[in-house]
Amino acid sequence: MSDAAANIWLKRVAAGEETAFRHLYDQFSAKVYTMALSYLKSPLEVQDAVQDIFIKVWEKRALLPEVDNFPAWLHVIARNHLINSLRKKIPSNFQQELTHQEPVEDHRLPAQQLDMKEMSQLIREAVEKLSPRQQQVYRMSREQGITLQQIALQLGISYDTVREHMNNALKSIRAYLEEHYGEISLLLWLLIPFKGS
Repeated sequence: MSDAAANIWLKRVAAGEETAFRHLYDQFSAKVYTMALSYLKSPLEVQDAVQDIFIKVWEKRALLPEVDNFPAWLHVIARNHLINSLRKKIPSNFQQELTHQEPVEDHRLPAQQLDMKEMSQLIREAVEKLSPRQQQVYRMSREQGITLQQIALQLGISYDTVREHMNNALKSIRAYLEEHYGEISLLLWLLIPFKGS
């Protein structure tokens, strides 16, 4: 679909035209489904997620005439929805463990404590396998809460270089976690906030 054609369809959807919305759905639902499957794994959950995501698009249709890149805009809508879906599945105590926030009282079952301890250990192991520079950038961002721009200034290197180190570090950590802990790799993004620019 060309940009001009996309703009026409978006304006028609913004005006409340359901046939135009169905056209967008037919054009992009397969991509959203593939993306959702990589997050949720369950086809049944994915089908519901795709429906919910396009409902959000319909609810936000008044914004569509101002959207320059609809696929990118839709990707953000889908990603946020999927991350929120995953976040709801994460026990609050598990989040506290990995963000170094100690709960006042620990009511976790022994099995939960073991899982969280194991997960924390795996993250430490994954970080130790990074290159020295990746480790440095990762620890400054994740453990010290420093933004990438601040890291670039402190290390005397470009922001793009810092971001590349961080992205490579996260990819390596996710791969390590997925190898040793399955789908939990997706939760890394949720449990340890990423300090961007």
